[in-house]
Amino acid sequence: MDYWLDLQGGQKTGFHLDQTREHAKVAREAAGRRVLDWLSATRAASPCMPPRPGPRVLGLDSSEEAVVQARRNAERNGSPRSSRW
Repeated sequence: MDYWLDLQGGQKTGFHLDQTREHAKVAREAAGRRVLDWLSATRAASPCMPPRPGPRVLGLDSSEEAVVQARRNAERNGSPRSSRW
């Protein structure tokens, strides 16, 4: 996966390298389902999800900056067009 991260101004809880295996597990389980990416921040898990048969993802975050970053990461990784924030 290819992630854009704001190392100087990003959220302190945004991205954890030790969670990448869990992201892949979530992606496998989410195929073809509806997914709520609560407090999505960097959108680390959802870009791992396969585009077809892809999940419908709703990402939520109170930070406008985090939503911008989540969209950027989704686009970088060919995330399904059914994703919304």
